[in-house]
Amino acid sequence: MKIGGQWVSPDQTELLALLDELDLKTYQRYREGDSIYLNQDGATCYTDEIFPCSPETQAEMERLVGLLDSITRKYRSRSALGVSSRPGSSIR
Repeated sequence: MKIGGQWVSPDQTELLALLDELDLKTYQRYREGDSIYLNQDGATCYTDEIFPCSPETQAEMERLVGLLDSITRKYRSRSALGVSSRPGSSIR
């Protein structure tokens, strides 16, 4: 799913190091005011955390975010234990 620009969070230290190595700049995300969602029907302003969509779409997005959060927690706990999460290893 692609819904916009790319963000780098402070905990993505390897990506930040690569951006620094490549001399690429990052910019703070502008968070003040309304957001604008564009689709085939036009533009919609909104202030919620999630863009305007059907209840079914919102439920699916929340399910996927939960799944990704779960995977992230597993990865972080394995990393804390010194277990490899490189390609060829599995996260269960």
